[in-house]
Amino acid sequence: MRILQGLLLIISVLCIQSCATIFHGGKQEVYFNSNINNTEVLVDGNTIGVTPTSKKLKRKNKHSIEFKKEGYTSQNYMSSSSYNGLPWLTNLIWYAGYPIAMVVDHSTGATYDIDQTIYNAHLESIGPKSFIRNNKPKWFTIELRDNLKNEDAWKKVRDIIIRQFDVEIMSKDDGYLRSSWAFNWDGNNTGDYRVRVTTKFNKQERKVEFKTEAQLNRSGSWILGFDTELVKVLKSDLMGSIGHVTR
Repeated sequence: MRILQGLLLIISVLCIQSCATIFHGGKQEVYFNSNINNTEVLVDGNTIGVTPTSKKLKRKNKHSIEFKKEGYTSQNYMSSSSYNGLPWLTNLIWYAGYPIAMVVDHSTGATYDIDQTIYNAHLESIGPKSFIRNNKPKWFTIELRDNLKNEDAWKKVRDIIIRQFDVEIMSKDDGYLRSSWAFNWDGNNTGDYRVRVTTKFNKQERKVEFKTEAQLNRSGSWILGFDTELVKVLKSDLMGSIGHVTR
């Protein structure tokens, strides 16, 4: 008799605690990753770590998910959950405790599954503040000093560019010089932002024209523009070396 009472007690406890809550759990593991390592992950406004990482989230609740990293666009998601009918069947096995078990499972959220358990965020560089989107970069003009020979002016311009860039095209006779694309001219090589410089030397009018070009990669496509900081640096270097008047 006591053995039977003990078995009934054990069965009752299991029923009250509910099968889904015991075997399914009220939380579910969710994994977070991104194309940029060490991206901060926030769930419901709280930082849980940096990618790659994971966290157990309540099954029944909706959760706001944010990936963010300085210098990159943020990515935001909202999780969702779906009702899982399997706990009804498992609780039905323990028929005597079925109503109580279902109440417990609903209160813990064990009767739900999180729809998406793996998040792979794709962050894109927002580019430096000096990047200006423009399909036709502006040319800037520097007039040579009166006492500066054309030959010396050409050498000075060439040396200034070579100090900061590799040269792709250079023609002394035509007075034309263009650098190759540089990803780290300012020391920040993100792989999705690059700049180059083009100069034209006019011997007859004794002036040098230059322009900067910049490109920002977004989703595999290069956005055209120019870099105001690079313009500023070149203006300063060229004016200090060969300049008379700038406009």
